Amino acid sequence: MAEPLKEFMKEKMKIIQNFKAIKSENYQMLKEQKLKNKELLENFPKS
Repeated sequence: MAEPLKEFMKEKMKIIQNFKAIKSENYQMLKEQKLKNKELLENFPKS
């Protein structure tokens, strides 16, 4: 009985780890994108 459960927990942990990695990557990308947008706005020639 315990074996399948252990396997399941291992898979679940893997998924959670992947999810966390993806989340922090996306966060980093969003931050960089915001900085880029801000730069673009500030460097935009004001007419």
